[in-house]
Amino acid sequence: MKTKLYTLSLITMLALNKIGFGQTTGLTIYQPNFATQQAGWTTNGNASFGTVNSATALILNPSAGNQGGSAFWNQKITLSTNGSFSAFFTYQIDQNNSRADGFTFTMQQAGTTALGSTGQNLGIYGISGTSISVEFDTYQNGGDPDNNHIALDLNGNTTHSTGVVASIPKFTLDLADANLKYVWIDYNGATKSFQVRVSNSNSRPATATLSTTSYNLSTMFSSPNVYVGFTGATGGAYERHSISSFYFTPQYSPITTTTNAYAQNPLSVTMTSSNTTVNDDGKTLLPITITLLDAGGAPLANQPVSVSVTSGQGTLSILSGTTNSSGQLVDNLSTTKIGTMTVTGVAGYGGLSVSNNYTGISTLPILISGFTGQAQNSEAVLSFDITSVDNGKEVVILRSADGYNFDSIGVLTVNSQLSLLGQHTYDDQSPLAGKNYYRLELGNMDGTASYSNIVGVTFAQNATTSNITILGNPLTSELRLSGITGEKGMVVIYDAMGRIMQEASTQGVTGVLSIACNSLPRGQYFAKVIQNNASQTLPFVKL
Repeated sequence: MKTKLYTLSLITMLALNKIGFGQTTGLTIYQPNFATQQAGWTTNGNASFGTVNSATALILNPSAGNQGGSAFWNQKITLSTNGSFSAFFTYQIDQNNSRADGFTFTMQQAGTTALGSTGQNLGIYGISGTSISVEFDTYQNGGDPDNNHIALDLNGNTTHSTGVVASIPKFTLDLADANLKYVWIDYNGATKSFQVRVSNSNSRPATATLSTTSYNLSTMFSSPNVYVGFTGATGGAYERHSISSFYFTPQYSPITTTTNAYAQNPLSVTMTSSNTTVNDDGKTLLPITITLLDAGGAPLANQPVSVSVTSGQGTLSILSGTTNSSGQLVDNLSTTKIGTMTVTGVAGYGGLSVSNNYTGISTLPILISGFTGQAQNSEAVLSFDITSVDNGKEVVILRSADGYNFDSIGVLTVNSQLSLLGQHTYDDQSPLAGKNYYRLELGNMDGTASYSNIVGVTFAQNATTSNITILGNPLTSELRLSGITGEKGMVVIYDAMGRIMQEASTQGVTGVLSIACNSLPRGQYFAKVIQNNASQTLPFVKL
C-alpha cells in the first residue's frame, strides 16, 4: 500500500512539472477577476465594476436600452517592435432582452476616456485616431451576416465594409447564452497572423474562429504605444455585457491558464531606507526595503526581485529573493569603503527597476592638533589643525570668561568628506574684556563629541571711557557715538539678555559714528566699543 501511494505521488509531481506550473510568467495586465486593480482602469459612460455570478466583474453596460460604456487600462502599453501581442479574457452576456448589441476588445491611441456611440456602433464609432477592435456582435444590423458573429473593425467601422467577419453557428457556440465564454486573441507580427478563438471551455481551440494576415500592426499605429480595453453598447434591444477576467502581454505568447501560471508585473517599484549613510566598519548593516505594488496600489506578494550594487563598493546580504505579504523584500547593505554606492533593485516580472545612492562614512572621530590663541589688536585669533574628519559633523568654537562656563561663538560644519582637513583660523572680533578662555567641541556624525585643550587670550580692561559718549539717549532710530578715533575696531550692540543684536565697524570713522537702530524693539541695550585692545560698554534705551 505504501509503495502504491509513493508511486502515485511521484506521478503527480512529474505531471505538474510537465505542464509548467513550476514557473510563473509576468503579464502587463493580470486580472483573474476585477476585485483588485480597479484603480488601474478608467471607466466611461455606463461602465462600472460590479458583481456578476458572485464575483467582481467589469460591467461595460447594464441591461437597459441605448447604453454605452468603455474601460481602458490607465497605462499606455508598448507593443513589440512588430506589433505582436497576446490576450486572453472571459466574458458573459446575460439579462437578455431580444439580444443587442454587443461589445468589443479594442486597442486605440485616443486615450483612456475614449467612448463612441451606442447601438450598432458598439461604443467604438467616433473614437478618434487609429483603432482596431474585435467585435462580439449579437444583433443583426445592415451589413451583418447574422446576430452571432465576431469581426475585426478598423477605426470604429462596424459596417464590415472593411475588416474580417466570422459567423458562428449558434448550435456550436451562442455568444449571448448567459454562460461564461473564453476568448484568445493573438497577433504574431513576424507572420502578420491575427487570430481570434472563442470557446465554451477554458481549453484553447487548435483552430481559430477568425484568422487573417491582412493587417500590419507595426505600421498601422503612429507609435507602438496603445491603450487596451473594452467597449459595449445596446440599442432598442439590450443585454448586459461583462468581462470576468483579462490577461495581456505585449508580445506573441499565447496565454493558457490551464497549463501555465501568471502574475501581474509591478506598476511601482520603490526603494526606501532609514537613511542614506552606512559606517565603513563592514559590520554595520543598513536595511533597504524594496516594495512592489500593482496598478491599484496593492502589494504584490511572492514576486521575484534581484538586488545588486551597480557602482561603488558595498556588500548586500542577499542578491535575490521574493516579496513578502506586504510586497516587500528587505536587504542589508554594508561597506568597508568611504564613498558613494548605487544599489539597484529589479522586479523579476516585467523588469521594472529602481536605484538609490548610499554613502559609506568612516567611524573615526574628528581629530585636531596645535590649538593656540593670541591677541591681535582688538581680536582673538584662534588657530588649529584638523587631521581627520571622516566621521566629523562640526567644530564648535566655545568661549568662557571664567574657564568653566562656555558658550558657542561659532561653528565650522563638515560639508563633505575631507572638506575641512588642514590649518584653520577663527577670529573672535568681540572678545571679552580681561581674560578669555577658548576651547573646541568636536562633534561626530554618530552624536558623540570630544573637546580640545583650553587656551587663554587676555585683553586690557582699562578703556578710555571718557572719550566715547552717546549723543541723544534715549534714542528713537539711530545710535550716535561720539569720540570714535578711526582705528580698526567694532561696536557690538547687546540686548538685556546678552544677545548680540547688531555689529558695526569703527575703521575709517573719525568723530561721530551713526548706527541705524530702526529694527531694534523698544528696550534696554548696551553698546560695546572695542578699539586699541580696550573696550567700553555704554548703556542706552531705544524708544
